[in-house]
Amino acid sequence: MYRKKSIIIIIMIYIVPTQLCTRKASSIALRIDKQRLEIRFLKKIYAVEDHCIGCRLCEVHCVTQHSKSRELVRAHRKEVITPSRVRVSEHGPISFAVQCRHCSEPACVYSCLSGAMSKDPISGLVIHDRERCIGCWTCVMVCPVGAVIPDITTSKVVAKCDLCADIEMPACVQNCPNRALLFQEVPP
Repeated sequence: MYRKKSIIIIIMIYIVPTQLCTRKASSIALRIDKQRLEIRFLKKIYAVEDHCIGCRLCEVHCVTQHSKSRELVRAHRKEVITPSRVRVSEHGPISFAVQCRHCSEPACVYSCLSGAMSKDPISGLVIHDRERCIGCWTCVMVCPVGAVIPDITTSKVVAKCDLCADIEMPACVQNCPNRALLFQEVPP
């Protein structure tokens, strides 16, 4: 029943404004198109394994960015180190960074018992709410890429990539010396 109502509402929103020729209908359609563009042009981090040398600077700068001081030396020497939200996976000569892929069908969100994991409907980001997390680590077990990491140093909750929401480009991408991490728009 819920799906039928939402489908009817979506059809009304997309069809009715185009049939009506009023300014109000046009502004509604314009707002909807802007939201659709925001969803379409979501940015994600992509790893280029041919360029990765396994230096782990992405891990270092991730920890620094999520520390209290955000200073490289102080974050690693004087503060409690939080886990890196990105980790380098090495298999013989091949290495690449692994972080949350912000999946279109996120298993971590579906399995979260407390509702701490959610998917933002506008941006498409998978978001973790530390306050709601109960530390069951179900999301850790179901993540297909192993990007959800248990945070046992500061609390019993999890840590995952948030694309450094407070800065324009994620710290791991900014500080990769070989440009093995790319921050690009997701193809529609």
